[in-house]
Amino acid sequence: MHSRWFNVALPLLAAGLLLVASARQSEAQSADEILRRAGEYLASQDAEKRAKGAEAAAEVNNKKALDLILKALLIEKDTDTAVRMGACFAKFTDAEALQSARDTVTKWTRPEQIFPAYYLLTGLARGRTESGDAIIRDCVLASKPKEFNLKAAGLEAIGEGARKELAPVIAELFATWNPDWDEKGVIVAMCGIFAAPKLVNRESDKKVRDDVMRGLINILKNTKNDRLSYFAVKALSQITGEKMYQDPKFWEWWISVGGYKAAGDNPEGATTAERRVPQFFGMATVGKRIVFCIDVSGSMQHPAAMPPQPKKENPPPKKEGPTTGEKGKKDGDSKKDEKPEPDPPDYSKVKTKLDLAKVELIYTLKQLDREFLFNVVIYDTQHGLLIQGVKNLVPATDENKNRFIKAVEALNWRQLTNIHGGLMDSFSITERGFHDWKKMDPAWHDECMQLGVETVYFLTDGFPTVSDDSSDINDVGKIGPNGPIGPPVGNGKMCKPQNIVNEIKRVNTFRKAVIHTVGIGPHDGGLLRALSELSGGTYVDRTGVAAR
Repeated sequence: MHSRWFNVALPLLAAGLLLVASARQSEAQSADEILRRAGEYLASQDAEKRAKGAEAAAEVNNKKALDLILKALLIEKDTDTAVRMGACFAKFTDAEALQSARDTVTKWTRPEQIFPAYYLLTGLARGRTESGDAIIRDCVLASKPKEFNLKAAGLEAIGEGARKELAPVIAELFATWNPDWDEKGVIVAMCGIFAAPKLVNRESDKKVRDDVMRGLINILKNTKNDRLSYFAVKALSQITGEKMYQDPKFWEWWISVGGYKAAGDNPEGATTAERRVPQFFGMATVGKRIVFCIDVSGSMQHPAAMPPQPKKENPPPKKEGPTTGEKGKKDGDSKKDEKPEPDPPDYSKVKTKLDLAKVELIYTLKQLDREFLFNVVIYDTQHGLLIQGVKNLVPATDENKNRFIKAVEALNWRQLTNIHGGLMDSFSITERGFHDWKKMDPAWHDECMQLGVETVYFLTDGFPTVSDDSSDINDVGKIGPNGPIGPPVGNGKMCKPQNIVNEIKRVNTFRKAVIHTVGIGPHDGGLLRALSELSGGTYVDRTGVAAR
């Protein structure tokens, strides 16, 4: 009986196993075919095909697929495609594939590898797998102290993915202080500070929230970098809903009483920075390295409308938080070092929009103390430095300020409006010199990150009409005897406002410069608002007639 059953069952079992093996072999062959086709797409000159190739490979979900995408990501030049490639890593759950991701990304420590690492880690953060989270933790906490780029990429990924579960990573990192974060490794502290309010708030788990706050307080106690102080205070304010109190004692008290919104009960700790700082159109500087980016296009010759007061959007708190080299002063401190408020700008001779820009710029230049470094970019169809022989951020000495003021006074209007070119020039100036952004990417270049601009003041009276990537640049806006004979806007990718915003967001991902924007006359208010919001800056519609 048993023998007969065995004789029947054994062939059936063998047949079943052959079917399973055949199915698996078929699946393997299918996966190989998908990856072969994906590889062809990833080698294409077409950015859309490369993105689709990565997305197809990710569906295979094995090590071979992941390695194929990693290799393509590392050399991808198109930002939109690189972002889509990074998003593919959210789909990977295969253990061998994720181990390969760990082995690879932990070696991406060079400056030019920071964005591939960031895109990869952001994908893993959104994938929310235990192995993916472990890779992110290792990049932030287990990497070497001087592997700043890898740490920053991990922190930015945590913030971008709004991964509240990974808030303890920031708390653990900030529990100790690395003096290199003040200068060489400033991107580590900045990325962690910016991520913190995205992960915890007043209503979060008390222990996690308080641990993150203690980390921010630790930075506030130890840093000598004005910008870190400012943003650490701002993050604490965003988390708690309190004002931007500078004294660490206030925040320690806030934690000790359980997080009650009762600053008035602790006047000793409730101190703010009271030092006056330079302002341009009423917007305060953050940090010491400043670039003014000024529109000198043809429309700047038109009359300037002068409302009684500028209209602001998203203004940062005034006199609440460090913006220059001094810690907060307590009530009753000596004011002997304070300078009197300067006379307001003289608008009596303002007739054109360019006149208004000149008056405000000269007024701000006169306010700068020697501790500030600055330069001025001008743009129309072309773009570049106001004084061609001065290619770096220069100290605000009387000699330098007077030289720039004379150059500002001599400015005249010119041609069209190359907004992208002006902004990219602004991000390419450092204390040591100017870098050609067409040859060197200011988004990750070490010198630009460490010694580049901290506050950009961007002023325009119009809309982007040309860009360096326009092929019809000589025809744009041309007028003949019977009317326009050329297109009103160039055909370049960077003539489109959203593309400008996307590119500046990329360039500023790790640099965290504050971009204040000013519109004079009919201008693209949506563009200026977006530029300011992505950086924590302020948008001012100076003449109240922005196109929304």
